[in-house]
Amino acid sequence: MESGRPSSTNHELSHQVSLDIDRLAQSVTEELEISNPFSDTCCIYKVPERLRELNEKAYTPRLVSIGPIHHGNDKLKAMEDHKRMYLKEFIARTKVSVKGFIELIKEKETRLRNCYAETNGFSSEYFIKMILMDAAFVIMLLLKWTYTDFRGSRDSIFYPPYKSVDVRVDICLLENQLPFFILDELSRLSTIIGNSPKATLIELTHWFFSCEWGPWAVWENLGSIEISEVKHLVDFLTIYHRPTEQQPIEELEVLTAPSVKDLHQAGVKFVLSSRKNLLDIKFDRNKGRLEIPRLKLDGRTEIIIRNMQAFEQCHGLTHGYVGDYIFLMGLFVSASKDVEMLVENRIIENWLPSNEEVVQLFYNLNKQNSVWSAIISVQSHSHVLNHQVSLDIDRLREAPVKGQLEIPYAFSTTCAIYKVQERLRELNEKAYTPRVVSIGPIHHGKEKLKAMEDHKRMYLREFLARTGVSEEAFIELIK
Repeated sequence: MESGRPSSTNHELSHQVSLDIDRLAQSVTEELEISNPFSDTCCIYKVPERLRELNEKAYTPRLVSIGPIHHGNDKLKAMEDHKRMYLKEFIARTKVSVKGFIELIKEKETRLRNCYAETNGFSSEYFIKMILMDAAFVIMLLLKWTYTDFRGSRDSIFYPPYKSVDVRVDICLLENQLPFFILDELSRLSTIIGNSPKATLIELTHWFFSCEWGPWAVWENLGSIEISEVKHLVDFLTIYHRPTEQQPIEELEVLTAPSVKDLHQAGVKFVLSSRKNLLDIKFDRNKGRLEIPRLKLDGRTEIIIRNMQAFEQCHGLTHGYVGDYIFLMGLFVSASKDVEMLVENRIIENWLPSNEEVVQLFYNLNKQNSVWSAIISVQSHSHVLNHQVSLDIDRLREAPVKGQLEIPYAFSTTCAIYKVQERLRELNEKAYTPRVVSIGPIHHGKEKLKAMEDHKRMYLREFLARTGVSEEAFIELIK
């Protein structure tokens, strides 16, 4: 006969559920103890997967790791001995002890870590040692690049097998950076740059870029670059090419995407600009002239542009000069004939195998490109055609990818979240696969997405802090 009270078995089960909830709540609380909250000084990022998958090699160092992101990669370990030699030389040329450098880096450790999107897994001791080794390497490399008397006769970077070919690219990758302030502070403590013939770190960096990247280094802008504003070497390149002035924006009714051929047929003349800043594209309405600075294209150009583009997107800059430039050039050079005209006018110096490769370059760069805002209006100086072209970039947005799902109703009438069927997935795997964060159980636990778990914990901690509800209450509701 039933008494109306829960049986001992049911009571034990209810008690077990209560214990599980308490233990689970404790586990959640422990996971919220995160040592590194969000930092507003972060400036060195892992390149988003949506960009990386377009050209993996453009973001990955081939020879040397700088900073924590690629540190420990087996393919790059051979250069660790080279770093030790440069550190030994760096210390020998100064009157500062190793301890003095370590103390400076230790004092700046929190600021240094806050510059990186990820430094988990590095103890304080290991992190400081890595920063010292890598910073000394970069400082000595800049000195040796400029002053040949700093080079040793057996230095394989500058002598056979000439590793400089890869090193010069590696130190310009977004994931392979040191904060510029630590290079500055270590060099000032050591006085090694002050002992060289009147060079500053800004000048050494500029001479490196001038030697290796030619038109990308704009001497005219050098005097306006303050050491305190430079975040790292990729940022240095971006600062070079900030537009010198904002062009007035004029809304026009006709919206189109003109190529060089279109503009030429409208009566527009293409003229090589005297300005060196790549982003100083100006239209002289009175003369019907589009003035464009010279762009040199070779096998390394894509790497430089991609890393500047990635930094601009990751850092959330209020402008989008690089993205806008990529977009405009993509519109201008939609066919080989467009490139040919710009080459004839000395606007493009093409060292790529063909004009078609230039078209393909900007086509590829525009994939996953972010465009801020730019409106360029072009009007025929003859007024005969009265041709007006406006590029309203704000109105161009990527259309969302839509998948078609067949719903298997047999199992649950409330089921609404499914694994995409294989016949659809095999048509475009990337269209259905998260790149950064997993939500729900289907992609949970994937290695590529685990980095965002700390981000989730920080959001959960903030969520709980903004409510008066305990973890247990939320868990019971979900249970």
